[in-house]
Amino acid sequence: MGRWRCAEVILDRSLGHGSYRFSIASNLAALDRNVVLGLFIWSDDPAHNNTEIDIEFARRLDPSDSTNAQYVVQPAERSGHLRRFTQPRSTEPTTHGFVWAGDHVAFQSTTARGRPISSWNYVGSDVPPPGGEHARINLWLQGGLPPSDGHEVEVVLTAFSFRVSS
Repeated sequence: MGRWRCAEVILDRSLGHGSYRFSIASNLAALDRNVVLGLFIWSDDPAHNNTEIDIEFARRLDPSDSTNAQYVVQPAERSGHLRRFTQPRSTEPTTHGFVWAGDHVAFQSTTARGRPISSWNYVGSDVPPPGGEHARINLWLQGGLPPSDGHEVEVVLTAFSFRVSS
């Protein structure tokens, strides 16, 4: 009691360039202000320390910011590497993903019926190369703070898919 634990699921192999899709059956706009959901690829190999492409859902403790989600090609501090958007409140399942290629990353979020929520295309010479990255899903606490309402948090992932780009 009084201790909060976070979860992370890591695919056991690298998939490389291609299409990554995560299907969610939870209302992501209703996440507690201290909770972050990450759908991403990342390499923990020091030689590839910026091989990270993220889709994150979080209110980021700033009630004045109406956005609650972002697409990121790391490092996020570089100009043009991050795009914030608003994930609408809805009980309808959603799908979030990206197509990762040598010179671009194309992000897209849609409802289960295919209605667009957001999209963004990052193009640059610094798109991370493949190398030891693994698809990951994590649910964590911003700044280590517990959920502000004291309740457990659940996110239901209904599918993960990968398709090699043609």
